[in-house]
Amino acid sequence: MKWVVINTIGLISMAFFTQFADTLNATVKHRAISSCSEWTTSYRMIQPKRGSIEPAPFNFQYYPWLCEMHDSLATRNVGQKSAQMGYTELILNWTFYKNDVHKQSVLYVLPTDDNAGDFSASRFDPAIETSPHLLNLYTDTKNKGHKRAGIANLYIRGSRAKNKLISIPVANIAIDELDQMVQEHIELIWERMSGQFEKQSWSISTPTVEGYGINKMFRHTTQEHNFFSCPLCSRKIELTFDNLEICGDNQDDMDYKRSRIFCGECKGTLPQENKYEYLADGKFEKTNDGDSDNRGFYINQLYSSTITPAELALSFLKGLEDDDAEREFFNSKMGVPHVPSSYQISQEDIESCKGNYSIFPDAHSFNTFITMGIDVGTKIHWEVDSWELSASREINDNPVQILNAGSVDHFEELDDIMKQYGVHYCVIDANPERRASVAFTKRHAGRVRYCFYGVAKMDRDINPSIEKPMVSVNRAMWMDLVIKKFKNETIKLPANISIEYQTHLKANVKIVKEDKQGNIIFIYDNLGLPDHFMHTRTYNEIALKCAWNGGMNEDMGDRV
Repeated sequence: MKWVVINTIGLISMAFFTQFADTLNATVKHRAISSCSEWTTSYRMIQPKRGSIEPAPFNFQYYPWLCEMHDSLATRNVGQKSAQMGYTELILNWTFYKNDVHKQSVLYVLPTDDNAGDFSASRFDPAIETSPHLLNLYTDTKNKGHKRAGIANLYIRGSRAKNKLISIPVANIAIDELDQMVQEHIELIWERMSGQFEKQSWSISTPTVEGYGINKMFRHTTQEHNFFSCPLCSRKIELTFDNLEICGDNQDDMDYKRSRIFCGECKGTLPQENKYEYLADGKFEKTNDGDSDNRGFYINQLYSSTITPAELALSFLKGLEDDDAEREFFNSKMGVPHVPSSYQISQEDIESCKGNYSIFPDAHSFNTFITMGIDVGTKIHWEVDSWELSASREINDNPVQILNAGSVDHFEELDDIMKQYGVHYCVIDANPERRASVAFTKRHAGRVRYCFYGVAKMDRDINPSIEKPMVSVNRAMWMDLVIKKFKNETIKLPANISIEYQTHLKANVKIVKEDKQGNIIFIYDNLGLPDHFMHTRTYNEIALKCAWNGGMNEDMGDRV
């Protein structure tokens, strides 16, 4: 009995010391971690692959460019990227590393609150649950917006609600899909770090428009591209769109399957099957003499081991027939800003639409239907148009001639313009001077409506109110029509139309966004530039439709 007791005590002691030794070794190992990449390969586990049961340690085998990015010590880091290139995994790992090793809090920002909640449940929670080290680190992991790791906090927020951002002081910020966010709130997000001596941030996104969002930020960085040794000629190269040879004339041409990625130096075909092997020695190199404390990293899907040259070629060929597919190829596949021609009015479009006439001081010589569109801002911008109506066309397919456009300081001056041009119907911006717009509408009862822009309606219905002289429309749908008229030249401009007018027309660009429910929508963004005459042009189109649908048919009929 005595030996049993002694033996049992010995076993307990041995188990205790074994556990103590394991804990000590783990502690020593953890304290020895000196980089984010080392932490990632030591503690981050990823979901098992098909046919496997156990989670596997994270490794950089198929995403070798990520290793160097993990270990950047720059204060600000910017990733302009194509889709599915591992950047989100990078900032996930960086977030965990900051919480764990540095004991610092992180604010992780996504476009919307819905995005934030879904991302927390689908990316953060599985990563924590799959990795034993993270499971021990975090408490209350089911709280979607806040997770605690000892004294460090992880806040997961959407970018739209200011009140959910202003009260969070942190040393580190991760911004995911920056181009989809409310751009005016970006500086507010940066301000969360202003009280910290030691701080760092990551901003990543697929780009959309030149000089906007992530591309605007990337321009002020080191703009680093990934160069590696060609496996055929050993010269240092990078992969860009110019390295993709696209075979086939259209998406139905099976010749696209012969497409290849080639070395720009030796012109040899780069093999797809072992791409990750020859990319392993790749290094990021500066292409801009920016501040080294503000690093930028660019990568595209030509570097992917899972996306073939044929897939990329097919995506490009689809873009030859569809503008949305064209945008998707360059933004999401090539990781570069790109705007299809149908998304914006160009100077060439404007020049093609200029007529051989000058602006008209009045419309007395026109036996046509006259409309006016008014945009309200610091100044009040207006445009008067003449319509050539035909019963054989849809109402807004009729060609239009701009007679004059300008601006005034006071609403009362608009009354003179209405009389001067004999305006039959007018639409005025309802905001921001609602009271003055309504008063103008009342002074010209039956011939003016004030307008609200919206995004919910998915067509060019005008949804007029019966009780009030107002109308609500889908802004993007009507601006689509304005751009279409410039593209097919069913609009004529005075030869001496002002430079200001032309500049305003070119300001707006069609951009893909997510709405509050996470649905993909298209909006027009003026990129911070004045665009008032684009809206006067749009209001004229709405005015014609309002007149046709709202009781002016008799007057219009005389001119058809």
